[in-house]
Amino acid sequence: MRARTALLPYAVSFALFLVAQRFLQDDVAIASAAIVVAILQIIWRPISATLLVLPVVAAISTANTIKFEYTGETLIWQDLAYALPNLGNNLGALLQYVDLLGLLALVGWIGVLVLAACVERRRLSRTRADGAIFAAILLLVFSQSIVATIDEAAALTHEDVNAWTFSGHRPSPSALERFIRSTRIASADFVYAPVGAGEYETRAASVSSPEVHDPGRKPDVIVILQESQFDPRQLAACESRADCRLDMFEPGARSRQFGPLRVHVKGGGTWNSELALMTGTDHHWFSRTAYAPYTVAPRIRHALGHQFRALGYRTAVVYPVQKGMMNAFNAYRAYGMEAFFGAEALALSTSWCDVTDDVMYAKLAEVRERLLGSDEQPLFLLMLTINNHGPHGKKCARPENVISSGDSPEQQLSKKVEDYIERSIASDRASRAFRESVLNSKRPSLILVFGDHQPSFEGVADRMPRLPHRPMSDEEALHFANYQFFSNVGNHSPPVRRELDVVFLPSTLLELAGLPLGPVFDANLRLRKICDGRLDQCPGGSFLDSYRDHLMTTGFYR
Repeated sequence: MRARTALLPYAVSFALFLVAQRFLQDDVAIASAAIVVAILQIIWRPISATLLVLPVVAAISTANTIKFEYTGETLIWQDLAYALPNLGNNLGALLQYVDLLGLLALVGWIGVLVLAACVERRRLSRTRADGAIFAAILLLVFSQSIVATIDEAAALTHEDVNAWTFSGHRPSPSALERFIRSTRIASADFVYAPVGAGEYETRAASVSSPEVHDPGRKPDVIVILQESQFDPRQLAACESRADCRLDMFEPGARSRQFGPLRVHVKGGGTWNSELALMTGTDHHWFSRTAYAPYTVAPRIRHALGHQFRALGYRTAVVYPVQKGMMNAFNAYRAYGMEAFFGAEALALSTSWCDVTDDVMYAKLAEVRERLLGSDEQPLFLLMLTINNHGPHGKKCARPENVISSGDSPEQQLSKKVEDYIERSIASDRASRAFRESVLNSKRPSLILVFGDHQPSFEGVADRMPRLPHRPMSDEEALHFANYQFFSNVGNHSPPVRRELDVVFLPSTLLELAGLPLGPVFDANLRLRKICDGRLDQCPGGSFLDSYRDHLMTTGFYR
């Protein structure tokens, strides 16, 4: 009887490994788990050790799959290293995707783990010899996986690891291996070949400088980043629908410039679009950008906030989530912004379903009125919205657009699109009311509205037929949002429709406001004109390296 009792925990542990191997299909993950359990069960208990380790490995693999589907990027160590210290602030984003079933599963796992530990300690006996034999069998059975692990480890020690390793365009055979590899990402350096600035400076010399207005007539400048917003008419589903037309992207009497906006992220990564807006740089120009607010922002020395403050502006950010989420407060301090109004200061709900664009635009209006005061100091305000963030067709949707288990794939897609359009219409209504209030006032004002990226639609965005503004691949079409500049001054010419890269928003903003650009954004403007507003139209060869070499001479990054 004792023999059977002693063997039972090892048999259960071994059976759990066989089940995990079948479902995970990840040799490196299984091997790593086997090694950890083989060691851990010597000082602990085999079932408890297995129930602790295998779910963690499975969670990494599952989280990697989900993140890849949503954003096109794989799970990395920094997802934990940067999220956990600010868990209270970052939890809001996670809870938008985790439903009651997921929370119950977590509680259930903890309960089973505690129960197994109690049963093993009180009812099941074992010896050190039993543990040694089990460890040997476990390692022997999964020897093929262990060889794979050793091969991967050897490869890691001889490979130069950088941010490109984690691109969705270069998948690796193991989620766990990718996760481990990410601990060796290089520091956030500004990456370019040191070819000298001559090529850029020669071309830039032929670009004329923009007109600068009378310093006594500086307009208020307001930038609105619309979360996950693009013109729905990019979707084939909107081809014949009038309700897909959004005034925020439709030219009118107050329009200055508008058009498709090329962004460098899809499905997520708002902070990288924020980096582009505030610095005029592509996040791919840095060596470590998965978490730019932590790794890049602290080294920024001249950004858009600094430029506006140097011009005598009062600067402020109106943020829809907690200030600690993704290090936003510290990042915007590094970008030169003075005041920061996060969800705490604005008394916003932690449920993004409740933080509608009506709410955010009302908060922006309140902050604007508060900062105007009695003096004539101009304002530079930046606001982000959150309500059109995914998931779509889930808990924030109207009841008729909530996806049910019986819906076909086509019905699920349709409900996601309908939910997105309804939220976009609500955003457009709130945006229009705010713009009219500001532009009808006596204060000269310039407003920029733009989308940071397209939504992921929970991993199915690439299944939605598109109507791009020019011939392009399906992948490229996923990288276009939209933008428009509005103003109540300087509207002497018809609005200009122009495709624009997101990195050129800051110099365009300063130019249309008639403000001095400073060395960083003057370089950005000259690059914009050389490349006709599109990075993919820049001269080839070493030209962009030459531009980046010049940019470093401005002292914008340390």
